[in-house]
Amino acid sequence: MPTLSYTPDNTPPGAIALAAQTPVNSAPVGVGLASMAGTAAAPAPVALDQAPTAIAPTALTVDQQVRTDAPPAAVAVQGVTPDATAPAALPIASTAWSNVAPTPVAIGGMTGTEATPQLVAFAPIIPLPTDSNMHTAALNFVGQLKLNQLFGFYKAPAPVAIRGVQLAAQTAPTGADVTVELVDPDGVSLGRTATLPAGKTYADVTFATPLPVLAGALVRAKVTQIGSGAAGGYLTANLVVQVVS
Repeated sequence: MPTLSYTPDNTPPGAIALAAQTPVNSAPVGVGLASMAGTAAAPAPVALDQAPTAIAPTALTVDQQVRTDAPPAAVAVQGVTPDATAPAALPIASTAWSNVAPTPVAIGGMTGTEATPQLVAFAPIIPLPTDSNMHTAALNFVGQLKLNQLFGFYKAPAPVAIRGVQLAAQTAPTGADVTVELVDPDGVSLGRTATLPAGKTYADVTFATPLPVLAGALVRAKVTQIGSGAAGGYLTANLVVQVVS
């Protein structure tokens, strides 16, 4: 590689004359600008591609928006071809009017008849006794018992069943039992009898079949047998009553 060598020079550099930098004290010459020259004349019109025109614009045809008084053309839809014929009347048998009287409909077990209605026996269902629907009614005989004597009465406040009778006497019968029968206000038997054995002053009798009594009906007691020695006396017959309504 060659060795470079240079000799240093401590002398100041010479001045460089620059012609473009020579100062000039004269006024600058005016520069004419053709594009900026002032004029009193009106500017010439400039033609533009969008120049306005006095001609009326041409009407625009818009597809599917043209109004017409003609009926619209039928549009065929696949599987739904329109039909210009009037629809056929649909017969509806279930709503056809008729002045003919309807034919009676026979219902099993409910066929109408003009025969005299038959009486139906009422057999009430008597539930088991409870404290809420049980009560007693006292029928009292004052004095010595007399044969065939009616005493006391009970009026049913609702449909009830008389389940039995409790007999209590101050004077016990002797020689024969005392029997008491439940009857209506006319003394007709209701088919239920209670017995006070001879020598006893109390008997609790429960009927095998309770006696049904309608609301408002009256029940009385009747002495059908007395003691042959001492008749017995001051007898109370407590009816054991159950409300069944």
